[in-house]
Amino acid sequence: MGRKTILWLVAAMLVCTAMAVHILHSRRSLRTAIAETESRTPVQVVRPERRELTRAAEFVGAIEPWEKAALYAQATGYVERMYVDRGDRVAQGQVLAVLSVPEMEQELHQYRAAIDDAEARRQEAVAELRAAEADVERSQAELRSPQAAMERAGTEVEAARAAHRRTQAEVALSTKHSAQLEREYEAAQSVLAAAEAEYDEPAVQLAELEAGARAVDARIEAAEGEVNAAQAEVGRAKADLVLAETKHGRFAKLRAEEGITEMELDQAKSAFDEAKARGAKADAQVQIAQARLRAAKRDGEAAQAKATTAKARIKTAEKKRQAAQQQLAVAQARLESARAESRLPEVSAEMARLGIETARKSVEEAEAQTQAAGSRVKAVKARAQEPQARLRAAQARQRSAEAALAEMTARLGFAQIRAPFDGVVTERHADPGALIDAVSQARPLFTVMNVVRLRVFVEVPERDVPHVKVGNLASIAVKELAGQTWDATVARIAPALTPETRTMKIEINLDKTPELLPGMYAHVRLSLDTHYDALTIPAAALVMEKQTATAFVVRDGCAEKVELQIGIDDGQTVEVLAGLKSDEPVVVVGQALLKSGMPVEATPWQGSDKDVGS
Repeated sequence: MGRKTILWLVAAMLVCTAMAVHILHSRRSLRTAIAETESRTPVQVVRPERRELTRAAEFVGAIEPWEKAALYAQATGYVERMYVDRGDRVAQGQVLAVLSVPEMEQELHQYRAAIDDAEARRQEAVAELRAAEADVERSQAELRSPQAAMERAGTEVEAARAAHRRTQAEVALSTKHSAQLEREYEAAQSVLAAAEAEYDEPAVQLAELEAGARAVDARIEAAEGEVNAAQAEVGRAKADLVLAETKHGRFAKLRAEEGITEMELDQAKSAFDEAKARGAKADAQVQIAQARLRAAKRDGEAAQAKATTAKARIKTAEKKRQAAQQQLAVAQARLESARAESRLPEVSAEMARLGIETARKSVEEAEAQTQAAGSRVKAVKARAQEPQARLRAAQARQRSAEAALAEMTARLGFAQIRAPFDGVVTERHADPGALIDAVSQARPLFTVMNVVRLRVFVEVPERDVPHVKVGNLASIAVKELAGQTWDATVARIAPALTPETRTMKIEINLDKTPELLPGMYAHVRLSLDTHYDALTIPAAALVMEKQTATAFVVRDGCAEKVELQIGIDDGQTVEVLAGLKSDEPVVVVGQALLKSGMPVEATPWQGSDKDVGS
């Protein structure tokens, strides 16, 4: 054999050995897997679900009619007629039966006769009272005449007094007015005297000024003469000065030529200086004369101004004097007129006083007549009291009889048994001819029910009371009507618990259906509390250990027990408040044989189509 052949044989042996080892290892692993599979516990699981969960409770209730009335007779008598029987429908106010009550009918006739008698007596009393009232009216009419006369006399007295007061006031006013006018007359006299004095003063002053003006005119004429004389002297002095100046110039020239002597020149110069002096003196005299003239003219102008002022004052004073004279004349005329008018109120006052006396006498006469008429009225009214008393007595008897009649009519009305509402007669316990004793009757004549709607009454235990509210949903079923339910809501709640049973009565209203009848027992499923988005598991998944709720979950192919805090439940599903994750599979079937850590074979719960994790 060659070397290569040996190598191939060795390689083939190694491959065969390896394959044999692999086959042995695979078989051992398979046996181990089969053993492990055979040791796992089969369970059914479901994942927790978030959903709306409503806690419901079931109760037994009674179906009652909407209204029910047991009709008893309120009057004792015989059943005369029966108009309805069991099962008949009736309307509100419909007569169901009539009782015959002969005694009450007889009493009714007696009360009517008593009313007729009382009415006759009342009419008789009314006639007597009307006659008495007519007498009273006549006496009062007689009284009104002197009363009117007394009122008129009183009015006349008041009018006379008012007139007297008015005339006295007029006298006082007239006296006061006359005194005022006298004062005005005296004031006008004083004003006139003052105006005359004011007129005399400027007149005297004007005369003095006119005399002074004449003296000033004389001074002005003298000053003008002095001015003229001084001006003439100035002219002469100027002429002499010109002559002397000419002569002095000529002599000076001649002296220069030695045509004259020095003495002659000095004489010419002295004549020239003398002429200059005379000219200056003449100018001074002219100025003095002009000054005197101006002063005289100023004095004349001042005197003229004073004279003008004095004339204006005289004119003003003259106007005042004329006005004062007119005012005095008017005041004198008003004073004389007031003195004449003041005598009229005095005469009117005296006449008013006489009118007061006359009116007082009329009042006294009218008062006497009024007292007499008043006495007659009192006597007639006293006589009218008797028919009034008889009328009141007759009216009282009539009211008493009418009240008795009304009472008897009402009692007789009780002989008719009427339906209190629309409904159906469910019971009838009497026949025509039967005697009905209103006091000792044991059963009602009829029982009437209104079944248009129904009421279901339920007693709720104390533990569920906090969760019951008006509007809670309810599902109603009747055992004898299997497969049928009726949905409704809580309509009313009693606000207290019954002490004996510690329950609270609630009412659920239903529309009437042919199947439901009053008196049936109803099974009521009442929705008490709703949690939204609650984490829920089937109630079958719970394992109760005393008061602790637990469940098994599948983690890594093994069962693990977890303690749960549960909330509400609806009988099939329970709310988990704590202890469970929302994605952990929960064992629903097979948990009775489980312990924590046991391997499990998880399959979906048959009651759920949820996917199961392992």
